[in-house]
Amino acid sequence: MLDPSVRDAIISLRDAEPQFIEFFKALASRQKNRSVTPLDKVLESAELTSLGSESQRRRAALEFFRQLASAGAGELRIGRRGKATRFIWKAPLLEVARLASPDGGPEREEGPNLVTQAPEESLLVTHTYLLRKNLTLKFQLPIDLTASEAERLAAMIRTLPLEGGETGEDA
Repeated sequence: MLDPSVRDAIISLRDAEPQFIEFFKALASRQKNRSVTPLDKVLESAELTSLGSESQRRRAALEFFRQLASAGAGELRIGRRGKATRFIWKAPLLEVARLASPDGGPEREEGPNLVTQAPEESLLVTHTYLLRKNLTLKFQLPIDLTASEAERLAAMIRTLPLEGGETGEDA
């Protein structure tokens, strides 16, 4: 869970620096919450080809990560002694990318949001579930979800089907 001040700083960065949108898109394409992102990995992203030459992209990427570090999302480490230039995340990479994406973030979300507030020590894990052939659901649950909580959640979900709809037994 992001610290509120970090969250607000990232949203401000998203709104104030439109040239960084491509970098946020590149981060959003990542599948895992890595703790370290090498600069060269970000520069390989197809989303960044519109930003000019390789040296222009590198300068823009360094500025992007400097701004993220200023926002409190992590620390930029310039490569020395054979180590690559990298960004070390203090905030979850995927949460930062989601917040900063042009169609994401709390000010632009549409529809109901089931997550109200998780305790600071509770980390959330995003789950993807193929419900139907053409319908994939994504939801977040605490990493330390208990059996009792899972049962309560399952019971709540069982109350949702509309009358007259297909059941899992008939399908």
